[in-house]
Amino acid sequence: MTARIIYLGFTRLLVLIILICPAQAAGQTAVSDTIRALTYNILHGATMDGDYNLMEIAQVIKQANPDLVSLQEVDRGTRRTGGLDLAAELGHLTGLRPLFGKAVDMDGGDYGVAILSRFEILETSNHPLPSSPNREQRTLLIAAVRLPSAARILFAATHFDHSSPPSDRPGQAAFAVKLLEKTTTPVILAGDLNDVAGSTPMNLFGPGWLDAAARDPEPTFPARTPERRIDYVLAYPAGNWRLVSCRVIDNDTASDHCAVLAVLVHFSSQ
Repeated sequence: MTARIIYLGFTRLLVLIILICPAQAAGQTAVSDTIRALTYNILHGATMDGDYNLMEIAQVIKQANPDLVSLQEVDRGTRRTGGLDLAAELGHLTGLRPLFGKAVDMDGGDYGVAILSRFEILETSNHPLPSSPNREQRTLLIAAVRLPSAARILFAATHFDHSSPPSDRPGQAAFAVKLLEKTTTPVILAGDLNDVAGSTPMNLFGPGWLDAAARDPEPTFPARTPERRIDYVLAYPAGNWRLVSCRVIDNDTASDHCAVLAVLVHFSSQ
């Protein structure tokens, strides 16, 4: 009888270990990576002092020490920025790999979003978001990146429609959610989503998504007197991620938005 009790106890313990640690039980090793993800609407390099100062934007980014950056309102080759490629310039100034995603033609050049990455970029895609006639086209830029552990994630940068109702934001959020949730690769989505928590577009990011600032939702816009939180770092699926911290970066001159920095741990198995 004693031996049977010991055997049953050992069996239950083994089952519990397998349930809790399936990767290890299958002969795999659990690994993790800490990722510093930043989102920043840079107002095409214009500052709140009325000048044009990429160095100030670069300084905000460098002080945050991010691994991945989502930039919105990014010019490439426009007259208003003297023909500069802002993503490339900021990549040079920060030491990060730049990637530009065009949304529309603008002032003799291009305008859209961008990604800066400390990690190796493996693949890229740029997806036009649903937009009504006569509304500014928006885009979803996605980069597959390799983490230090060799795990692969997707980092997505976007900028949703800013107009008042009727708005394109619900359709754009639905498009992004459908596209990103169908992948088997974990995702970070960061950008200026132009709506507040609890709105119809933001409610489309369901319980499977981790909102990095949900526990401490500080406002992000306008930079000099922040009133609304419209800049987000989101991660999917939530079970692959643990939030370490999230903060709004207090700088009221570099842009009309505050930057948001989230520190996340990604879990995977090898």
